[in-house]
Order: sequence, then C-alpha cells, then structure tokens
Amino acid sequence: MSTRVKIAIGAVVAAGLLIFLAMNLWLGTLVQTAIVQIGSRLTKTTVTLENVHIGLLRGLVQLDRLEIGNPPGFTSPSAITLGTARVRLDVLSALSDTVVIDEILVEAPDITFEGLPTSNLSVIQNNVSAAVPAGSSKPADDKPVKPAASGSKKLLIKKFTLTNGRVAASVGGQSLRFSLPDIHLADIGKETGGATPEQVVSAVVSAITRSATGAVTGQTKQAGAAVNKASESLKKLFK
Repeated sequence: MSTRVKIAIGAVVAAGLLIFLAMNLWLGTLVQTAIVQIGSRLTKTTVTLENVHIGLLRGLVQLDRLEIGNPPGFTSPSAITLGTARVRLDVLSALSDTVVIDEILVEAPDITFEGLPTSNLSVIQNNVSAAVPAGSSKPADDKPVKPAASGSKKLLIKKFTLTNGRVAASVGGQSLRFSLPDIHLADIGKETGGATPEQVVSAVVSAITRSATGAVTGQTKQAGAAVNKASESLKKLFK
C-alpha cells in the first residue's frame, strides 16, 4: 500500500471521527435546548440543564443536573433537582414516528416541598396538566392516553425508575428531611402507540408529587405525634 493511499485512508478516518464527534455535540446541544424550552413552557418555571452527553452507537443519553425552579410565591430557588438521569433508547426507533425508550433511571434527586394543602409541587403539576391536550387522560392515572397529533414524534417509555431521592420539606413551620420512596413507572404510552412529551412529563411530575405529598403527610403526622407524646411526658413530670 502506497504512502498516498495510507494518507488518504487516514484522512478519511480522521474526517469520519470529527464528523461523529461533531454530531454528538450538535445533538447534545439540540436535546439540551429542547428540554429547557419544553420544560419551562410546561411547568411555567425556570428550567435549567447543565449538560447532555450522548452516545449514539450505544443509544445512551445522560442528563447532568436538570433543575426545575419553584413557581412564584415560594421561597426556595428550586423544586426538583435531578443530579443525574440516564436514558437508554432504541437507536433505530428514533427514525420512526415513535421513539422507544427502554429505560430512564434517575438517581438521588433532591425534592423541595413547600406548603400544604397547596404545595409548590402541586402548582407545577397543575401547570403541566393544563398543557396536556384537552380530553386526554394522564398516564400516571393508568388510563388511556389520547394519541399524539399526526406527524409529531411520540414516546414509548418501557421503564422509568427514580431511586434514592431526598426530600426537604417546609410545612406549617416545621422543617423536615427524609427519603423519598422509590418511584417505578412502566409502559408510558404503550396503549396508544406513544405519548406526547407533555403527557410523559405529566406522568412523571404527577408521580413525584403524589409520592412526595404522601411522604410529607406521613412525616408530619409522625412529628406531631412525637411532639404530643413529649408534651404529655412533661405534664406528668409537673404533676
């Protein structure tokens, strides 16, 4: 093999690598922009995303520090912070009308809960629900979802897992910190051949809100019971 041929092959390989790297960077920026814009529109809060890593060949996407801000009227700067979210998808399905996502794994998110009965999370949930097309049912309620509009990309999520979450709650003057029960969702969009991004976000936010609200209610009752018990013990001391 001549030197010129070797140089030509090397140049082609180098060009291919550069194109591949550029495509990864371009797709990462595209996904990051889309998530921030769609998230802000649906939640009516400030949504930020630090970085997106895409592995095209393996069908892997990693989101670093996705943060959903608090609605107006609440004091904490953020409501939901996802440290790392990993997405595994069927690469070939991205060329079809329905993108198949095999798994979404969210690890160690931080949830800030403010207020009862109207919490910051419930306000965000209501904002997202209002953006779901009229007449559609929410996937989180295990009811049929209205099919996405013709020509738009749909999503089929086989498995969603949120694990090792932490909650910082401020309710009725009490400050509580505790673990969030793990959340498992399956087959979002399966019954209708795919769900819209609005419906997927609604399903996830609804699940987080229900889990956090239930946990906060339980923790508040336990704290109240402990205070009452301590109060009764003090009364007995002074009898």
